[in-house]
Amino acid sequence: LVGAKPPLPFWPPDAIDAMMARNLDTLAGAAPASGFESRWQHRDGHFIDVMIFESPLRDLQGQPMGWMGSIVDVSDRKRLEEKNRRYTALMAQHARLNDLGLLASELAHELNQPLATVTAYSSGLSMAIRKMEQASPDILAALDALQQNARKAGDIVHWIRRQTSRTPAERQQLNMAALVAEVVLMHRP
Repeated sequence: LVGAKPPLPFWPPDAIDAMMARNLDTLAGAAPASGFESRWQHRDGHFIDVMIFESPLRDLQGQPMGWMGSIVDVSDRKRLEEKNRRYTALMAQHARLNDLGLLASELAHELNQPLATVTAYSSGLSMAIRKMEQASPDILAALDALQQNARKAGDIVHWIRRQTSRTPAERQQLNMAALVAEVVLMHRP
């Protein structure tokens, strides 16, 4: 590096313009007293985060006679900061998921009672209409659909409650043909 002039070999190729501007600022006496961070590239290709402190050296008459610089490798500190940032983001994500679980559990609890009521009333109404001599097939079909959809909503509520509990997931076999038929039936005009 002795005698090397800008652009210096440790400047990353994609940052040469920014490094050149920073170098010109420093030569003009505008280097911040508190130093500045930079990223350099090692000859083997890996990056090094550094903190640079630069100041002009002046003779007794105040004339510039050179520069003094200190470079501190802060790569470990930067890695720890990044690790901490990722950890903080992960904890925030966990907190949001926990809040969502609590909300889902509360929602499931609040929906369970009205759904049970809808199912009970529609079942009672269906039994009463079936006892009538002139029971309308359309009304009976609508009540059957009402009961089926109320049970399906209840199943969803129970599924949500299971997802928010700490019990292991429950797995079961599923008849795909029946599932497809059910979905098609729900989406018929």
